[in-house]
Amino acid sequence: EEPPVPPSNILDDTADYTLSIEKSAAGAKFVFVAKKQTTFVDLHYRVNQAGQLNVRMQQTGNTWTYPVNNLKNGDIITFFLTYDVDRRGYDTKGYAYTFQAPATLRSDSLDRIKPTDIGIQKQDETLKFWFKPSASTRFVDVHY
Repeated sequence: EEPPVPPSNILDDTADYTLSIEKSAAGAKFVFVAKKQTTFVDLHYRVNQAGQLNVRMQQTGNTWTYPVNNLKNGDIITFFLTYDVDRRGYDTKGYAYTFQAPATLRSDSLDRIKPTDIGIQKQDETLKFWFKPSASTRFVDVHY
């Protein structure tokens, strides 16, 4: 059985840009992919309504990124971006994003138990979890 395709991390897809967030255990990386010539992208954000931070995103080709680290599950990031097209500045709409770290496999004996397959699949209103260890194990705990 093939693992399901993970859900899209795209927040917005406009004529000017595609905006997405890549999650890690440490935080979230904001990814702005420009569809038109862009010379800057600034991220304006707050974590849990703390003071606003304004940062210039890092450019690689037509992709602009910025990591926000040290997030905890449930942290709420409110943000918008400022970017330019033909040297005119534009603000995106405002967004709110609730951080949830991706699921990770934890074991006290990872040297003995190495999963050859792990996954989650949604079927109607039910989630199906599977785990196929490469060695014998007495139990598997699923934390969600």
